[in-house]
Amino acid sequence: MVEGVGVAYGAITVVNAIPAFKGAAIGVDLKVVARVKLVEKEIVEGRSRVRGKNVHYDTSLLEGVLRVLKKRIGLETGLIVEIESEIPACGGLKTSSAVANAVIAGISDALDLGLPPLKVAEMSAEANLISGVSITGAFDDACASLLGGLCITDNGEKKLVKRVEVPSFKTIILAPSFTVKKSHLKIERLKLMKTFFEKIWNIALSGDWREALFLNGILCSLALGYDTSLALEAITRGAVTAGLSGTGPAIAIVGDVVEWARKLNFKGEVVETCLRG
Repeated sequence: MVEGVGVAYGAITVVNAIPAFKGAAIGVDLKVVARVKLVEKEIVEGRSRVRGKNVHYDTSLLEGVLRVLKKRIGLETGLIVEIESEIPACGGLKTSSAVANAVIAGISDALDLGLPPLKVAEMSAEANLISGVSITGAFDDACASLLGGLCITDNGEKKLVKRVEVPSFKTIILAPSFTVKKSHLKIERLKLMKTFFEKIWNIALSGDWREALFLNGILCSLALGYDTSLALEAITRGAVTAGLSGTGPAIAIVGDVVEWARKLNFKGEVVETCLRG
């Protein structure tokens, strides 16, 4: 048995990659630590603590990681993983990308492989795709999770088109007490808006990630049936930008509106963090 440790971080959406397979995300300072054990017995086990609470862990993503590493490096072992996550479990905050990143980095540590971050992100995206956790593989999320800053990607090509450092703005995550399964969302509505999302992606590419995040959040919320009032109010309160992250239900608010957020009558968790530039 060999052991290793891997670390990755959460991220927030700037451009949803589902419509055009082109996405953008920014890292946030919410850590995931994966303690990995590679064992001879062909088993896959995962235990997870999220923000201090034990939660049930579905091992399908871990199985996807093993399939990818078997194909890429010929890995033939069982896997036992203990995950400690600061990322709220509501959805939209790139938990699956962060976990896959941390596990692959942990395996790299255990075997002294020295995998570079972009290679880890590429494998993470493949694992997310083949395990059915992500529609696009979420290469943008995987890059932002590992590299921080604004990562703009072509997910179809698994290409990091551009990475830009961003200020370490205070960031509020509104994490509802409920989760929403992708299968219950009208994802086809997003796909019908491909041309709009391509334009938003180009806005992010040109440097205005604040505008891109806001426009993306409005379009995604309207398409998927989420309320936009909190994001809009955050802007009026002085936020730099705000919007739905991923396919929700989490809302990301960038800017120093902490006092306003603390006073919200919000059914869920108000998480205070910052961008990881």
